Amino acid sequence: MPFKFIPTELPAIVKEHFQDGYHPSEGLWLVRPLDNGTEDCIRRMNDWLRGEEAPYPLALSDVIWFGDDGVGNVIGWNPINQQALLWNPEDEEPWHYGSVEEIWNFVQSGYQAATP
Repeated sequence: MPFKFIPTELPAIVKEHFQDGYHPSEGLWLVRPLDNGTEDCIRRMNDWLRGEEAPYPLALSDVIWFGDDGVGNVIGWNPINQQALLWNPEDEEPWHYGSVEEIWNFVQSGYQAATP
């Protein structure tokens, strides 16, 4: 069964890229298009992760996946705790958390956390 989500559950900074996605460099889709009729859209990405990446962690059942880093990690949003996360489907748990902007900066900086 396809994953059902309400696009309005995603933050405004993500929703503003629904039409064409946010693709700042080759292979990097910080936001995929919502549903452009291809396999590379948010709707199909969520169905694929839940349907083919077994077992899908129950702890991530509320997460809406909306982007990827081009090397196997996916970027999502948990509407329950209002937090973005970076997860590799080979792992049981996400490996980086923060705001959407923090996740984008982390990925674009070569996985270097910002220092205060």
